[in-house]
Amino acid sequence: MERILSLDFIKQGRNIFITGSSGTGKSFIATAIGYHACKNGIRTMYANMSKLLGTLKVAKNKGTLETELKKIERCRLLILDDAFLVPVDAKRASYIT
Repeated sequence: MERILSLDFIKQGRNIFITGSSGTGKSFIATAIGYHACKNGIRTMYANMSKLLGTLKVAKNKGTLETELKKIERCRLLILDDAFLVPVDAKRASYIT
């Protein structure tokens, strides 16, 4: 945990995945890492994957997709909760490509 809280993975442009069974505290740990990053001046975004894809779909339909993507790009740390619970098929992927 100390290694993660050093936030070196962000400085190095690396990803981390927190895995485990339901109810084991994955979201809690991710939130704690995000909070720690914010306290250290790192712009952070926490999003539920399903909701984020929905937001991007609406933005694409409204013609504001680029604006939404720029909001995400400004963050050095992006935390995607429940990222692999929702299958990202070709149709959903097209919202962000």
